[in-house]
Amino acid sequence: MVRRRLAREGLRPVRESLVVLLRRMARSAIVLFLGSVLFLSSTARASDPCMSDRLLPAIQAIEVKFRGWRLITLSALSDEDQRTWRQERNGDCPSIALGDFDGSGRRQYAALLISKKATPVQGETYSTRQMRLLHVVSAQDGAYSFSTITQDVTTLIPVVYRSPPGQYEYFKTNSDVKTVIQISTDVIVVEVMESSSTAYFFKKGKFVALTLSF
Repeated sequence: MVRRRLAREGLRPVRESLVVLLRRMARSAIVLFLGSVLFLSSTARASDPCMSDRLLPAIQAIEVKFRGWRLITLSALSDEDQRTWRQERNGDCPSIALGDFDGSGRRQYAALLISKKATPVQGETYSTRQMRLLHVVSAQDGAYSFSTITQDVTTLIPVVYRSPPGQYEYFKTNSDVKTVIQISTDVIVVEVMESSSTAYFFKKGKFVALTLSF
């Protein structure tokens, strides 16, 4: 019995050492795992222009307010449209643009939303969705105000971006003749890639639409 007790007492330090070692290995594994998750998260944010720090607070506020809608991501565009967007507007988010659209100097955004619910078209292989263009203004207290500029039905996926003040050529209603206008504020442009584009600018307390191409 003495020999057995001595054997058990001799094994006890070894067992305790193994337990300590295993605990340290487990903690190291957890640290490595969390580090890899954070790295992947930061990498994903860096590769997604809609996840930039200047846009993310507004995007989060929009997602809370408009739960039946979604913002357009770059991956929602066709491969060709993605390539065109990266070439022409590298670093921009296709669903939200930052600018001074009403000339007030306040921090504001133009956000393009698509309804989550699609409506099948009878006899066709495609569906329609509601498209909604928002004017989003940030207040000093961190709150946001939302107003709808336009809402329509679409079968294609449009994009939105800011265009600077300046001269714009546009088509008058029911006319193929272009007219020139001078705009003093940032302009919101909604475009179906390689197809049509409409500009929205602020005038006398409201947004006015101009057909740039069709």
